[in-house]
Amino acid sequence: MKDDIQTPLTTGVRQTETLKPYHIVRQSKDYAIVTKPQIKMYQMVYSKRVIEPRTFMTYPYGYQAAFDQQDMINIDTLMTL
Repeated sequence: MKDDIQTPLTTGVRQTETLKPYHIVRQSKDYAIVTKPQIKMYQMVYSKRVIEPRTFMTYPYGYQAAFDQQDMINIDTLMTL
């Protein structure tokens, strides 16, 4: 996920495919309930928030984050772990 934020793709979208082996589905013809595998596609979507590149925190558009110097030192220390 960190790679998606730091180096976004210029074309296309990074997607991750996940298998959900037990997905409960109701059949519309006879109202029977069956269990089938399902494949889910996940991708990063940030359409309403802005990512702060040093801390990877997200904020609504127009919000100004108030970090002091000690906050940034703590965040940098945590990012190196």
